[in-house]
Amino acid sequence: GTGYDCSVSNPPGPPPPPPPPAPTPSPPPQTPPSSNDRTTKGTCRGLIGGDVMVTGFRSDNPDAVVFVALYDLPEGSTLYMTDNAWTGTAFKTNEGTKKVTIPAGGISAGSIFAYESGSSTGTATHQLGAEWVSEGGSFALSGASDAIFVYCLDDGPGGTPNVPVHLTAVTYSADGWSQPNADASTFSSGQSALPSNLPPMAVLTLPHKDNYLFVGPRTGTLANLRLALSDGSSGVYWDGNDSTTNLDILHLYNQAPFAIEAESTPAPTPAPQSTPSGLGTCGGMMAGDVMFVGLNSRDPDEVAIVALSDLPGGANIHLTDSPWTGTHFKDSEGVKRLQVLSGGIAAGTVFGYGYGLSDLALANAWETDRGSLLLSSSNDSVMLYCLADDGATPVHLSALDYSTNGWEEGTGVDADFYSGSSALPSDLPADCSVSLPHKDNYIFTGNKEGT
Repeated sequence: GTGYDCSVSNPPGPPPPPPPPAPTPSPPPQTPPSSNDRTTKGTCRGLIGGDVMVTGFRSDNPDAVVFVALYDLPEGSTLYMTDNAWTGTAFKTNEGTKKVTIPAGGISAGSIFAYESGSSTGTATHQLGAEWVSEGGSFALSGASDAIFVYCLDDGPGGTPNVPVHLTAVTYSADGWSQPNADASTFSSGQSALPSNLPPMAVLTLPHKDNYLFVGPRTGTLANLRLALSDGSSGVYWDGNDSTTNLDILHLYNQAPFAIEAESTPAPTPAPQSTPSGLGTCGGMMAGDVMFVGLNSRDPDEVAIVALSDLPGGANIHLTDSPWTGTHFKDSEGVKRLQVLSGGIAAGTVFGYGYGLSDLALANAWETDRGSLLLSSSNDSVMLYCLADDGATPVHLSALDYSTNGWEEGTGVDADFYSGSSALPSDLPADCSVSLPHKDNYIFTGNKEGT
């Protein structure tokens, strides 16, 4: 790694081309959920996010949504499907919801099932195609823009009944996912927020087309299949069209099952030579190994990052807009976390965080650690860090400020820092941070070749 030699003035070049159709090496299984999240309560009967994913849909009449079971679906569990908007805390009720109960014997992992509007038991091409019944409203996918949610119901905190457990979510809105808002009236038909507790690899964000078909691999490890099914941005795994006459409707209605292979145990990553102690989840990363190369604080938020050293698989990178007080982060804003996939991220790769529809690699792979990361267009700062062995002490990697006043003096007192103000970590070398005059959005336009 570059360690504390942060004199690199010219970040390497553009990101590599999209991944090949069979994504390798295998990423680690998505977390959460884990097997510890499975319970037998409610209508879920143990189902969790990512156990069901969409393999195709048609919004041009007649509507159809096709699914793959990535986990054995137990008999008696009930699935709900809706095109109502999720506000961040609840579903709106202006559109429609369908439900289906998994029949005796269940549905085995890898199997295809569907909702086929207007079909009957004798005409449906996939199991359950004609078995969905109305749970309220009118489920009718819009050809303009819409979102599709699949969920089951369980007991929530304090025993609150019938709380949605999100299994998967899809948007094909031109604007991607909207920001959560308690005011349901801010969501028009076709707009929706993304459930914050849904794992990234259970979410599909597609550019707008009326109809879509998954054309990626149907044999692979569970993690690789989820990776391909949730990749709506590369253009490799999904074929979309605005006309049913051009979409391969034959294959939408006659999909082959998936073959789920056992996960192989990856070889352990060799420890870096002469790595300082106290690197915890960093995996050897040090200040300057990642740097900011762009940001957009006008919705939707985006933060572009370049790897200036090979980032090890399994390392965890944290991104926050919370102020650094000089001794700790103020617990007032948000933190996102990215776990680097098992193959690592090569030096020179540009990746980042993005809300909703973003072209950045790994944009939707960040999970929420706490709070809400919402960049202010007035003033703000962003920082990248990992955690030392104690799981709490930040190892600062990079920092960027675009506030009018620049970096503040560190005092260690929360009350001295408001939203948009921050101190610069004293252990972060000057060449590993940047202070910019205030603008809402920035992109690095310098030379991208060099040492």
